[in-house]
Amino acid sequence: MPPNSCEELSHTDLLAQGWQRRSTHDATRLEESAKHYRLLGFEVFLKDTTEEPFGPDCGACKAAACNSSRVIYTRFRGTRHD
Repeated sequence: MPPNSCEELSHTDLLAQGWQRRSTHDATRLEESAKHYRLLGFEVFLKDTTEEPFGPDCGACKAAACNSSRVIYTRFRGTRHD
């Protein structure tokens, strides 16, 4: 499955396909971090941040993070767990 089709998959689904959640970044560091993972030989998938990992007390921070951040998932090139 190509990385572009993962957007609708949950965190659990991505883990089952060999992806590892690496970090969450806003736009200022997102592409730089993704570039470094690619240089290290990883496939990179950028997923929109969801409210899933936030606790009930996060409120405004949760809303801000979901609007401005993305999650970096990686896996070694050629890894398939279909």
